Amino acid sequence: FDRLLAEGHAPGGIVLGGDSAGGGLALALLSDLCRAGLPPRAAFALSPWTDMTLSGASLAGNARADPLLPVERIEELRGMVLGGLGPDDPRVSPLFAAFPGCPPVFLQAAATEILRDDTLRMAGRLRDEGGQVAVDLWPDGIHAWPLAGRWLPEAGQALDRIADFLRPLMPPPARRGES
Repeated sequence: FDRLLAEGHAPGGIVLGGDSAGGGLALALLSDLCRAGLPPRAAFALSPWTDMTLSGASLAGNARADPLLPVERIEELRGMVLGGLGPDDPRVSPLFAAFPGCPPVFLQAAATEILRDDTLRMAGRLRDEGGQVAVDLWPDGIHAWPLAGRWLPEAGQALDRIADFLRPLMPPPARRGES
């Protein structure tokens, strides 16, 4: 984000995004930027991991339904992400962060994945902060399935929904000769 600002991009012209732990980090960065008065245009997160305290009920409830992110390895993965921080530190668990002046956010997950509740509770947190949040909860799917791109019809449809959310939020392109 700092690099984009240094290159002359305005915060309002930048969209943050990520998936899984990267989605959680994008949301943690969003919190930092909101608190600094530099909110981006929008943000999106696919199956974001937003709670390193591991308190979401879907971790256990969907353990058998999510083959891509096995709950048996969640403690090991959490250790890699925390890097010495506490599990409720908002820098790695944006569920516990503040989002003043939050821009629109799009969250996408499958009802059958272990991070479903991270997504749903994050949406509630953002709404509590006054944010405009769209939740795209699919009835079935593996963790972060949109990354399959156009290989799976559902993945392409999921990516289209993200684009449909972002498109009206973006400024119109400059005409030739305009800066």
